[in-house]
Order: sequence, then structure tokens, then C-alpha cells
Amino acid sequence: MKNILLNILFLISCSVVNAQEKVLDNALISISYRYEYVSNLLSPQPKQAVMTLLIGKQWSLFYNKHNDDFYFNRTDTDSRKYSVLTIDENGNMKRTRPADYSGTIGPTEYTYLDRFKMEEIFVGRVLFRGFYTYSEKYSFPKWSVNQEEKTIMGYHCQKATTNYLGRKWIAWFTTELPFNCGPWKLTGLPGLILEAEDEEGHFAFIAVSAGKPAPEERLQIMLKDELSLTKTTKEAFLRMQKNVYESDGDFGPVKIKTSSPRIKRKLNTIER
Repeated sequence: MKNILLNILFLISCSVVNAQEKVLDNALISISYRYEYVSNLLSPQPKQAVMTLLIGKQWSLFYNKHNDDFYFNRTDTDSRKYSVLTIDENGNMKRTRPADYSGTIGPTEYTYLDRFKMEEIFVGRVLFRGFYTYSEKYSFPKWSVNQEEKTIMGYHCQKATTNYLGRKWIAWFTTELPFNCGPWKLTGLPGLILEAEDEEGHFAFIAVSAGKPAPEERLQIMLKDELSLTKTTKEAFLRMQKNVYESDGDFGPVKIKTSSPRIKRKLNTIER
């Protein structure tokens, strides 16, 4: 495993990556979540995305499969095919609007967690500036479990709370799916987390399906040769993401001029 991790870190530290894939682990289960989030604090209208959690024996991967298809598996130029999907409480999906991938925040990119060695590898995109990656140690949330119960997707669930990375989270987990994982970095309970929401209602993950992974679903990093991947730190990535998101048409190498008034934006990140 040590050699595999070293190879992966070498791969993602390159500034330009050729088309290839590196497999970290094989997924044992695939969970789809409806992700509801507020990205602009000045206009708190929630957005939605479809998230996927793959869990292997040692690694887990949390990512936006919709964006992944857009970046890597696109076979035509019809962007309407890649509009964001709305998912109702029964797991039914409906395309409602063009994909807002420019507003992608935090966990909607690629979060890899080595659950045994407590290692995180994050790969994220900043509009007009390409892909960036950082790796660091992470620590499990410290949960408080209470006796409140409810049923989610037919699974008996129990409530737990934690203060983690600047937010208070309320989560519901089930021991009927014996994986101590959950969406994003919300792990460490004695069962799979099927729902989680922060106390302010800015970020929520609601499971809509759980089952056997599709053959193509593996824990992997796959990049095309036209994408540039730069190694950075979490602090530098979040600072750059904030500057670009809140800028008035200034995206570094790209300058956008428009006669219409621009929407004021204040970035709301899941970590703070």
C-alpha cells in the first residue's frame, strides 16, 4: 500500500498529466447522495448536485460523478446533456438547469480518504485556473450519539452530532450497512451515514440509493493529458477559490468585461 500511495502522490504532483488512470482500491459499495448547498452567502438560494461515495477496503472516494463525466467522459459537444440534476426524496432525477460547475465548492470535486492511515488526497478545480491537488492528514470527527431514531431508505438509523471543521453537523447512520463512512469527510460512526446536515442548513447530504458498484466504478484518479494539475496546500487552494469566486470579472489570465451588473458573491465553504 505504501508503494501505491507514493506512486499516486508522484502522479498528482506533476504539473501536466498524461491520460491514464491509477487504481487505489476496488469499491465494495456505491452510495448516491442528493447534495444541497448554499455557495453564495449574499444570495442564499440552495443548489443541488448528485454526489457519489465509493467505499473500498481501505480507501473511500467522494466525488461529483456528473462533473466527472463532463470533464473526462464527454463524447459530444451538447452541454445540455450535462445539466445539473434535481433528485427528489424517492431518488428520481430530473434535469432542470445548465451545470453550474463554475460554482463548484469544496467536496464536489474529488476527496480521497485512506481510512486506515488517515490520509486525505483532494483534487479540485478553480475556474479558468485548472486543477489543483493537496494531501494532508485528517482526523475523525468526534461524535455524540443519542437515542433518537428514524428510517431512511428502509434502513433503521440513529442520530449523531459533531462539531467538525467549523460547523455543527447532525447525522443519521445505520449499522445495517457496516461501513464507518459517510459523505465527504463525515466518517467514524459504527455504520454508514445516510443523511447529514449542518446546523445552519447550508450543506446537506441525503442518500437516495445504495448498492453494488457499477463495473466502471473504482477508486481511481483519472486525468486527461490536456488538464494541468498543480500541487498546492489547502489554505492556498481555498484562498484562490475565494478570490476567483468573488472577483468582478477578474479570473487571473482571463478578463471578462460586461455591461450588465455582476452579481455580488461571498463564498460559503463547507470548511471554515
